[in-house]
Amino acid sequence: MLQIQARKCCFASLANFSTFKNPRTTSKKPSSSSSSSSSSASLIKPITVHVGAGNHLHYPKLQSLHPNIPYPLKLVPTEEGEEGVKLTVQVADSANDRKHLVKNRSTFDQTVVALHGTPGYLQHFDALFAEYQHRKKSNSSRSVRLIAPNFPDFSHTRSTGGLFWHTTEEKVAFLRDLLFNRLQVTTIDCLVAHSAGAQTALALAEDPGPQLKIRSIALLSPQPMLDPVAPAVRAAARRLFRLASLTGKNGADIFYRLLSAAQLHRLIKSAYKFATTDELLWALTTLLDLQTPLSVQRRVKEMVQKSSSVPVTLLYGSRETIISRRAQHQFLTEYFGVPAERFLYLDLPDDAKRRGDGGGGDGGGEGELGDLAKVQPGGDRIKAYYINGGSHFAFARHAQATVRMIDCLLKTAAQDKA
Repeated sequence: MLQIQARKCCFASLANFSTFKNPRTTSKKPSSSSSSSSSSASLIKPITVHVGAGNHLHYPKLQSLHPNIPYPLKLVPTEEGEEGVKLTVQVADSANDRKHLVKNRSTFDQTVVALHGTPGYLQHFDALFAEYQHRKKSNSSRSVRLIAPNFPDFSHTRSTGGLFWHTTEEKVAFLRDLLFNRLQVTTIDCLVAHSAGAQTALALAEDPGPQLKIRSIALLSPQPMLDPVAPAVRAAARRLFRLASLTGKNGADIFYRLLSAAQLHRLIKSAYKFATTDELLWALTTLLDLQTPLSVQRRVKEMVQKSSSVPVTLLYGSRETIISRRAQHQFLTEYFGVPAERFLYLDLPDDAKRRGDGGGGDGGGEGELGDLAKVQPGGDRIKAYYINGGSHFAFARHAQATVRMIDCLLKTAAQDKA
């Protein structure tokens, strides 16, 4: 009966949730058994982050910028007396490596921060952790500290009674507190972002605050939200959140359990596979802000026009299906000013198929590594790459190429610093 009602309710419009187009793409959240053996597993620690006024988060302005947020954003006093909300998340940090414990984090030569998409998880960067761990063991290159946080997911929204709504401004405040106050990071030599994480990366680069310095940016399958979303889908998402907000915190929990029991995330005829109801709701929060494409365009334009603009590398897979080819080209050519004839296309074997070269590092011959030699530092400060045959997660499947791109940015950042 519950499933029948769910099908007949206003959320039937979500059947055309066309923002996610690949039927074989999921957020790939690892199970507890698989994550225990992942490259980042031993590097993960829980960290409590404060998101509030102290992180330059102006709640009345935030509410005016995002009128579709169903809960009234409000300030709540924390134990420290500062208003905001405290959230505990998992963070993978190579400084936590027990085998190569670094007591003084300043001994790392450079710092890379990786941001996942929505929905997404820090384990999406496991392949990057594996590459850098291999390099550390072989002492083949400079020491890089890689940090990948889990952003608060929709369970945090529920547990706080709607005090965190995944807006770009909230995520930037979250990162400022996490990186500077909790992890003592003052310089991000390369800010890496996947999918919708690119929106947050660009916002942080625009206003990192007085404590942080960002020297380069790598955007992996960046999602600028340029593909049209049916108004009925946005309206259905707003109704869904409003129904939850009308019932209060306890009622919202009951409402969530009803949605989960009804398997709403499975009932939605989306081409994207959601593993849980929380993942679906988390993804739907990306539809609340109608200004995302304009905000992204403004931030990119201002960054590109600066004479001291940071170097940027953009990477897509040629078989990307979550973001349309039209949106990709518009983002690259119109926003970043990279003409199509300057796109670099790479033919690369899957990392799993070339483990015979010793894995990781810069070893291996050109025949084994395909066109990896095309990834070189210098030249244009904004570069666009396509991995032939790559998907939305091409960066993970071809981690060595991704790390090579990051290395080029790190080298340029070091030269700029000098």
